[in-house]
Amino acid sequence: MKKCTVLVLIFLLLSGCSGIPDEMKTGMELRSQLLQAAGCSFTAKITADYGDKIHTFTMNCQADSKGDTTFTFM
Repeated sequence: MKKCTVLVLIFLLLSGCSGIPDEMKTGMELRSQLLQAAGCSFTAKITADYGDKIHTFTMNCQADSKGDTTFTFM
């Protein structure tokens, strides 16, 4: 019986340490919304600096709920 009581107390003490840190809440909320969504899409502007040359690209991304993802660079 003592072992059970000790294990329960340890479990209760350690369960308070499993909360999500404040820094992670926004990312976890976004992840949760993306997992529940039917899909996701975004456009990003990308700059590649090679030292002597700079190239700018535009990237479109579309993903569906099945995990199929398409990237298009322009």
